[in-house]
Amino acid sequence: MLDSVVSGLWALIGEPGGKYARLVGGFEQWVGKVEGMVVMRKRNAAAAHGKGEDGGGELFIPQLSQAWRDEAAAMVRRLDDWRRKLRVLGDVPELPASSSSSTPSTTTTTTTTAAAAETETPTPPPLARVLDACRTLVHGMLAELDEMERVERAAAADEMRWVREMNRRMAAESVSLTDSLSGSRRAGTGERKAGAIWRGF
Repeated sequence: MLDSVVSGLWALIGEPGGKYARLVGGFEQWVGKVEGMVVMRKRNAAAAHGKGEDGGGELFIPQLSQAWRDEAAAMVRRLDDWRRKLRVLGDVPELPASSSSSTPSTTTTTTTTAAAAETETPTPPPLARVLDACRTLVHGMLAELDEMERVERAAAADEMRWVREMNRRMAAESVSLTDSLSGSRRAGTGERKAGAIWRGF
């Protein structure tokens, strides 16, 4: 069971440019594009405001590709499975104390051995270190993937708010244009003239 976890983790992060590194790199590229788009929107809005325009240069933020989403979902399932296996394995039991230190020959030796036992920090066996390292990696990657999902949800929520604001502005501008057209017609002779609509302005 442990062998499958160790070999699986090595396949994900053991080499530069592995699957996990590619997944993180793809997400970081997406974040960079989102940040660039937000900056562009602010610049366009500021320029349009200064010119009295509607700021129509805003663009939609890009979405993470479906391939990235599928890979991330598969990786979360794999990491969850390894976390369950590591939980089943539990902790490695401590090794029994050496018999040679339990039967000292003199009182002085007994005192020295007891003092050393109090101050010396036991070194965990290699298997325990492997288990701890695997748990740290699995939990860390799951936490990072969860944070990526949280960032994506926040970006989607911001995008929805921006779309609603654009719809509100467009609706307000449409009402303003209709009122302006109606007022222009009322200021005329009162008779409806044939011709293109732009002649009424």
